[in-house]
Amino acid sequence: MWLDTLVHVSKVEGAIEENVIVKMLEGIEADGKLQPLVVLEILSRSSTLKVAAVKDYVIRWLDAQKKQIESDRKAIAEGERRVEEIDKQMESLKFNVQVLQVNKCSACDTALQLPAVHFLCRHSYHVHCFESYSDKPDVCPACVGPMSRETSRESISDKAAYQMFHKELNGAVNGLDVISKYIRSGVFDSSRRNAQKK
Repeated sequence: MWLDTLVHVSKVEGAIEENVIVKMLEGIEADGKLQPLVVLEILSRSSTLKVAAVKDYVIRWLDAQKKQIESDRKAIAEGERRVEEIDKQMESLKFNVQVLQVNKCSACDTALQLPAVHFLCRHSYHVHCFESYSDKPDVCPACVGPMSRETSRESISDKAAYQMFHKELNGAVNGLDVISKYIRSGVFDSSRRNAQKK
């Protein structure tokens, strides 16, 4: 609807009241379905439209872009800080001695006796407790809960993921946000999907 209105306004030969243009631009901005550059491109075809009519619209758009850029910069800085922390932790785990001072079994909560099984997540178990609580020999039973939720979310079938992706994409105001979310989660990563199927 707004696109047709814009095209019509850009073709009008006579003078158009500035407040009509301002109200139209406010409606387009509130709707959020047309990108400001598209709006400006269409309105630039008008031979009678004055820049003053779109000035406030452009200023609001530029302010919003500036805020988004600042928000993105903060998110990037936070991400870099977290990556740096994780790198330090990984380096510490690789090259430094890990002192395990756990004195109670994480399963039965009694005093830890040898032989014992220790994990880098700082959980420790009696061998017999570990064998009875764990399905996998290389995974901490206390940590398997959160990890299994992640795994089950990732092991969604391709068809279900495709349907969910299309449903979210069709309902989204900004489709690029949905696409980037799915790319980050690895849905488009064929090597990961193939590894899951094996």
